[in-house]
Amino acid sequence: MKKNTTTEQRGDITICLSYGVPVAAFVPGRGFVKTDKRYSVTTSKHANQFCRTEGRVEGTSIDHDEFIAIINSSNHQ
Repeated sequence: MKKNTTTEQRGDITICLSYGVPVAAFVPGRGFVKTDKRYSVTTSKHANQFCRTEGRVEGTSIDHDEFIAIINSSNHQ
């Protein structure tokens, strides 16, 4: 992972954080997803790099509210 990028495990979901902000995740059964919210060029690069971790070119871009709901639902598992 690049500088200013970390991962966090919440239940069975792995979340990529760029500058502490969740921007992408691996969701079992769904694959790699990333928020459609734009923060910066660097943050977008972090999300794309995470989605390439497992050989994927890019994750599926989804609505930001849906993305947040997915990662927040993992807190209860």
